[in-house]
Amino acid sequence: MPAKKLFFISTVISIAFVLFISGPVFGAPLENVPITLQQPDGEILHLFATGDEFYNWVHDENGFTIVRNTSTGYLEYATKVNGALVPSGYIVGKVDPVSVGLEPYLNITPEQMRQIRLSFLASEPPPYPAPTTGTINNIVIFIRFSDEPEFTDAISTYHNMFNSTRAGDNSMINYFREVSYNALTVSSTFYPIPGATVVSYQDAHPRGYYQPYNAVTNPIGYTDEYMGRYREQTLLANAVNAVSGAIPPGLNVDGDGDGRVDSVTFIVYGSPDGWNDLLWPHQWTLYYYDTFINGKLVRTYTFQLQTSLASEGVGVLCHEMFHVLGAPDLYHYSLDGLEPVGPWDIMEDVRNPPQHMGAYMKYRYGKWINSCQEISSPGTYTLNPLTSSTNNCYKIASNSPAEYFVVEYRRKAGTFENSLSASGLLVYRINTNEDGYGNADGPPDEVYIYRPGGTLTLNGNIYNAHYSSNVGRTAISDTTSPSCFLSDGSAGGLDIWDVGAVNGTISFKLGHTDEGTATPTTTPTPTATRTATVTATPTNTSTPTRTQTPTSTPTPTSTTPPGFKIYLPLIVKNYASATTTPTPTITLTRPAATSTNTPTATTTPTRTPTPPATTVPGIYGRVSYNGATAPGIELNLRFYDGASWSTAATTTTDSNGNYRFTNVPGLGAGQIYYVRYGPNITEPSYLFVWYGPYITSYTAGTSVQGGDFDIANVSLLEPPHDVTRALPVTFTWQRRMIATDTYRWLLFDLQTGDWLWITGDLGYADSFTLTGLPEGAEYGKEYGWYVEVYNGPASFGESFYYRRITFRR
Repeated sequence: MPAKKLFFISTVISIAFVLFISGPVFGAPLENVPITLQQPDGEILHLFATGDEFYNWVHDENGFTIVRNTSTGYLEYATKVNGALVPSGYIVGKVDPVSVGLEPYLNITPEQMRQIRLSFLASEPPPYPAPTTGTINNIVIFIRFSDEPEFTDAISTYHNMFNSTRAGDNSMINYFREVSYNALTVSSTFYPIPGATVVSYQDAHPRGYYQPYNAVTNPIGYTDEYMGRYREQTLLANAVNAVSGAIPPGLNVDGDGDGRVDSVTFIVYGSPDGWNDLLWPHQWTLYYYDTFINGKLVRTYTFQLQTSLASEGVGVLCHEMFHVLGAPDLYHYSLDGLEPVGPWDIMEDVRNPPQHMGAYMKYRYGKWINSCQEISSPGTYTLNPLTSSTNNCYKIASNSPAEYFVVEYRRKAGTFENSLSASGLLVYRINTNEDGYGNADGPPDEVYIYRPGGTLTLNGNIYNAHYSSNVGRTAISDTTSPSCFLSDGSAGGLDIWDVGAVNGTISFKLGHTDEGTATPTTTPTPTATRTATVTATPTNTSTPTRTQTPTSTPTPTSTTPPGFKIYLPLIVKNYASATTTPTPTITLTRPAATSTNTPTATTTPTRTPTPPATTVPGIYGRVSYNGATAPGIELNLRFYDGASWSTAATTTTDSNGNYRFTNVPGLGAGQIYYVRYGPNITEPSYLFVWYGPYITSYTAGTSVQGGDFDIANVSLLEPPHDVTRALPVTFTWQRRMIATDTYRWLLFDLQTGDWLWITGDLGYADSFTLTGLPEGAEYGKEYGWYVEVYNGPASFGESFYYRRITFRR
């Protein structure tokens, strides 16, 4: 099957925050991970890496930051110039950094870290959460590279880490059974099928192929993040294909029946790298390829490194698996020094053995707590430890309708909760405006635990967040320190006092009265307002779209349509011909429909344009309009030189609709051409844009097809522009007069540009019925929709208009 391209769309209006939090890529923050690196002269250095999958760095044991000199290949201590980390000239291992006046713990600013994460997250597909109840049959695949020996680890090491059910053992299966109150079992099987020791899939490339490019030390490395992602996804798809035949056909890998494998874990030989290398533990979505296990599509996976897994163990496995279940991170991606929940939740501070996640996280993302009882009457209340499946949390209203408090009892005991720093009552607030997003881009945070010295700008002592008479912290209100401040700093209105001693249970008083023990009101915590369920949708086999941060953010007016940036990552279906392919970036502006500009299809009789003479060298093809010749159409030849995209040439179709780009230089390794029509923002009878297939091999003086395509618009018919409808809604369009077309329907967020749904190929269809809101959509909010048309190998276009719609209950 030839390569396919999908465009990705995002508005430039108020986009940065949403893009930053909308991505599904998650990982665990790691500190001081031992790594071994080599200098060009052969010297071996034993160093450390710290960070997460978005931003990580290399340093020595004393915290001096290390970078590689791209000119010499040597690892040098870093200095800072104009906010950037640059080589100082002092080679690691040759000089004492203290003696030359270098500064330890140098790093980029939190905002720069945020922008790196924003750029990465902005282009990712949505997650496909695994079921939180029943059994997940997790597929574990071991990988090594062509220049590496076989694993020597005993398979029993991994069996114990993943699957040991012996009471008291630190294993992933035991962890999720305990935190879910026996609602979820995560059972893992290992491939290739091992003997006494691990057996791994060996890739065709050496390790350096999956590490950053350096002219001196690693000339085969990837040159940008897109190339790195492509290589990673190719590696993993090939590994799945290599072992899928050994997986028993009767093994249920799709516990929720959504057509996707619930979870795949890849364990890669060796240790993590630094400097934002792809070789770092993370959870992601396999979207470049359609690969299958027992007929189910592989999408969600976690990526582990052998040595970090050995040191971080079950903690990092469980952190990543909770991501697989749909939970977000609770640490700040900016690494700003503020810890919203600290060591009290696995989604910020990964411990080994891993501690539980908080009661709210269990309720909201694990769905293992059905409701958190709301209390409001003054009196004395008692809580069981969070490890108990009953009476384990209370909800208390605040002065703000958007925020509420949760109290829970954490007891330092047992295999997993023994990792806590202490025992006591935790008091925290939930901000429903951040529902579903965690704390990644905070503050404000979805979850914040009160602690001594903590304010909106000061971290305080998160390790002493526990309340009990044992430690003398027994009250929290608007007048205590800390106070129960809300996300904006205003008074929260909480009044908890007389917190009792740590024991089998813990008690506290709510409100200043002493009239006996109060009875909690069983009011379920409201369902999250930002998450909806698709109740019925057609089979979606397409690769989901991705959004990206715009290069500029213009302020829209009532007469100016929003702008879009469109991305074209290569989706390779043919493994045998897979090559490293970059992602072009094209800034485009498209018009919105209005109540008076509904286009209609043109019924021009079909005629076949005369093909160009192939004796003239160049890149050629023809353009039509509803099958008729399309003269005078301007086209661009886009060129990728291995680092960036540009327009190599422009031409216009002749009287027969034929085009040819002449005097075109030949392509070198890793270079690409493709032909583009548009963006068109003036002629509604034409498509907004059309993309031809990639040309990855071209020799100067030869003739190569750049693609034949038709630019007739796809007219949007129903519903009208800017309407409100109750589901189900049927969207219709006027098909073009080209029977070989196939269509896709898309829904996107007008304010954020975040796509919400893209169907699979609908064939030569003229309608699509949406029966349930896609995940993340809301009733009462305005969205945009439009249609894509595909025709020929790796070619597609977009309708000239989009339309606005609001869904109501």
